[in-house]
Amino acid sequence: MAIARESTKEITGELAARVAAEKEALLDASPHVDVEKIKIQFQVYEEYREQPPLIKRAAHFNRLCREKTIFIDANPLAGTLTRFKYGSYPISEFGSRWLKKTDSFSLQRGRAEVSAEDLTWLRRAADYWRDANVFNRTKSLVLDTMGVDIGQLQARGLGTEYTPGGFANVTPDFETVLKRGLNGILDDIAARVAALDMSQAESTRQWQFYHGARMALEGVITLAERYADLAGEMAAAEADPARRVELEEIAARCRRVPAHPARDFREALQSAWFLHLAVWIEAPFVLNSPPGRLVNHLYPWYRTDIESGAIDEAQAIAWLQFYFLKINGLAQVLPPHGYAWSQSRLGQHLCIGGLTPEGDDATTELDWLVLEAQRQLQVPEPQVALLYHPGLSPDFLLQCTELIKTGIGQPAVYDVEKALARHLDQHGMPLAEARGFAVVGCVQSWVPGCSLAPWEGALNVAKMLELALNNGTDPLSGQALGPKTGRAGDFKTYADLEAAFTAQVKHFLPLQRHVGATAWRIERESFPLPFASAVTGDCVARGADVLDGGARYHAANAMTFVGTVDTANSLAAIKKIVYE
Repeated sequence: MAIARESTKEITGELAARVAAEKEALLDASPHVDVEKIKIQFQVYEEYREQPPLIKRAAHFNRLCREKTIFIDANPLAGTLTRFKYGSYPISEFGSRWLKKTDSFSLQRGRAEVSAEDLTWLRRAADYWRDANVFNRTKSLVLDTMGVDIGQLQARGLGTEYTPGGFANVTPDFETVLKRGLNGILDDIAARVAALDMSQAESTRQWQFYHGARMALEGVITLAERYADLAGEMAAAEADPARRVELEEIAARCRRVPAHPARDFREALQSAWFLHLAVWIEAPFVLNSPPGRLVNHLYPWYRTDIESGAIDEAQAIAWLQFYFLKINGLAQVLPPHGYAWSQSRLGQHLCIGGLTPEGDDATTELDWLVLEAQRQLQVPEPQVALLYHPGLSPDFLLQCTELIKTGIGQPAVYDVEKALARHLDQHGMPLAEARGFAVVGCVQSWVPGCSLAPWEGALNVAKMLELALNNGTDPLSGQALGPKTGRAGDFKTYADLEAAFTAQVKHFLPLQRHVGATAWRIERESFPLPFASAVTGDCVARGADVLDGGARYHAANAMTFVGTVDTANSLAAIKKIVYE
């Protein structure tokens, strides 16, 4: 529905001071690499060494939720990724050899502190996963079957990544969890298990999935209960009456959600944050678990609280800002080369505007508050994304410009009609469902809550031109990499150069796709995501992991082309200056 209203006034007083203090504390926090996940993994993998990968990973996630160090700070939303205010877990299963080659580790906001003891654990993890990580297993398979060393190709700059940039990513089904709680999903799993016919071969695989999903869900419920216990203990020892009441409220919320349905706006936001956080605990990679259309899912609880007087606009803005700050506490551990090109960005898109399933304007008062919350706070995440369509009100668009005028580059604007055309054509979605799309990754889109978006790495298109000018040879190393298509002086016409460039692309493009598919099969077989799967529709109904075809839509994003604009400019310059 189109909303016409004046801009929301800036929050002031104690609320504004609290938000400002929490922002300063977070941005001042030192980056840390946390090895608790690695320590627990060694314990669990030894204990479950005879179990399949799905059970191992579910048990690891469950144990981490039960044992990870937790704390409660001044943010009324409970839950952090690690035992630090700003920290992350290294994922040695994905690529580990670099962990032994450097003592420099970074998060998005700077170099991380790593103690000598923690460095020992990182080295141990690197040894454990030395030949079992995704990159090295992919490299071995491609070398054995095709005679191509992707390590050398990556070193020569043909791609920034030759295997996918993480264990895929999902947006959890916020709506279902807010309405039914994780216990509702556990009930679904129990019913599915009771209906299994174990005489069928497929049932064994499905049972393993359900067992792992159940362990993962129970782990998150336990994590929330641990926060409830901690808040209760802190409240009992708190001398300040106002803080004591707040801690008691935190305890009550964490005792309720995400296990049970949310009853008010604050519970809904806390439940959504626990869900968001748990996906990152399982796989702390950039682009994972963007909030998507969360604003739409939160709106019913916001509207009820506004009408009852349980919350006002200023309080709602502050709670949104506390949620934004929580997102900015997420991070990925980056090697030196990763930090060089992946600083700051997490890709946590939060969509506003858009359409309802019936095709009406989906904008509500809460969309306005998101704009105002980010205008006042101005933090990198979430990245507010406007889903533009002609039915948006002029007043709302003007409010969007107020945020754009701050210079933070938000909201980015995405065309609803183009996204709908893509989903209807490529994925065969029903129109009503496609209208619920959200932005993910760089500029892709999917339907949140029921989609998976793997990709196939990154191909350096500019390198194709360099090889075309040098007869398929890397000029820096002298190594022959691509097909022999001639040297720069051999091309009599621009068409000759373009043909050589095209030949290089046609040689490396299928190779990149082959490598991406090989890596994806390794991830699917050895590194399932039991929690992300449990909160992604239709994984429970199908009894399959999200990496194994469980999601309703497998919205593959193909590969990223790096240096495309540089290549086009270079070709245009050569055509003009040399041939014309």
